Amino acid sequence: MTKMRENFSKPFTNNLPNILSLSRVFLTVPIVICIYTDTDFSNTVAILLVLVAGATDVLDGLIARRMKLVTEVGKFLDPLSDKILICSIFIAMIETIHIPFWEVILIIVRELSVTGLRSMAVERVTLEAKWAGKWKTALQLICILLLLSKFKIYGLYLFHLVVILTLISGAMYFISYFRKYDKNP
Repeated sequence: MTKMRENFSKPFTNNLPNILSLSRVFLTVPIVICIYTDTDFSNTVAILLVLVAGATDVLDGLIARRMKLVTEVGKFLDPLSDKILICSIFIAMIETIHIPFWEVILIIVRELSVTGLRSMAVERVTLEAKWAGKWKTALQLICILLLLSKFKIYGLYLFHLVVILTLISGAMYFISYFRKYDKNP
């Protein structure tokens, strides 16, 4: 039992990128609470926390690559943290901001599918983050910021574009997987 606990905690000990990725999961709770509170003050706090979460997303990758702290846990944790954050926020916004339920379901299905694909692919092929996936996450965060701000109407328009880009980036992961899998069965 101690050995297993040691192996799990090892990737987090002295690994700032993994700690930053994990921090997004912890930031999700206060952000969602602020969204459900739905006051000007709570929306401002949510905006600030989303900006912090976005900064951790940028920093974890930069630090991991520059300081050679890339780990297998980090490769899985970074996108998983993004998915937990984004999906939780969009679920909260169904009720509070009235974004379309069915579009949020499409986003969640895409996110779960890509996570499942990455889990399956881990032993066969490497699926790196695609440019569309990075743009998708950036636009999702911008969309969330707009939806929480006085520019909510622009956020609603952007949300529809985000759904389309989310589906396109998901399709790109599946196409990449099957191309690599055909070469490396």
